[in-house]
Amino acid sequence: MLANVKRISNYWRISKKMPKSTFLKLPDERKDKLRKIIYNMFIKKDYESISIRNLVKEMDISIGSFYKYFDDKAEMYLFFFSEIEKKIFEEEKKRNASFFYPTEPFDPHEILTQEEIDFNTSWIKVPEDVLYKFYFKGHAKQLYRSILDELTGMQQKAQLNPNITANIAYHIIITSMFGFMLYIKENNITDVEDFFNRKKIYYQKVILPAIFSDKYYKQNYSKNAIKSEIIL
Repeated sequence: MLANVKRISNYWRISKKMPKSTFLKLPDERKDKLRKIIYNMFIKKDYESISIRNLVKEMDISIGSFYKYFDDKAEMYLFFFSEIEKKIFEEEKKRNASFFYPTEPFDPHEILTQEEIDFNTSWIKVPEDVLYKFYFKGHAKQLYRSILDELTGMQQKAQLNPNITANIAYHIIITSMFGFMLYIKENNITDVEDFFNRKKIYYQKVILPAIFSDKYYKQNYSKNAIKSEIIL
């Protein structure tokens, strides 16, 4: 039993996914300038067409300096992507007592710049290895840990599927969203509105019924009460 508890504890340990201290110690003005350069590059070009050499040229730094700031291109991209996702997630938490409870959508322009919105939509074109890093190498856990806390509370209230635990429910969400993103890539879905419509339906019709008890799902997620915007 103790060994199982230890394995679960290790699994949910949140690794610190962020740039190296060299980048974090830069003046805010310099960090903001580099952030905008990176945004614009990924807005204008697909992830896979941007090389480290392209990045350092636009950032006006050496390759050596780049690796003093970031481990690689993927970690750099995921840091800036996660910054924006955190803003969205924190706003969701402010507006709603529950991440899962039905709510009215909010306009992302209320909290994000147009550059942030445009950069965030580049997510639908990133390669599989970057998706994998986000969902399974610490970024998602660090960003969405409070979702697991809420699921734990729901398990105690018998609101989850009685055949699963909060940990399994969270794992279903993460692995399902990874699978959904693979579906998006395999079917070459690049239209942003189409992407979000498919994501909403998948979340409502596949993920939520799998993790909630029948009673809780029917009470809170009727046809007219389902949450219309999600993150992840």
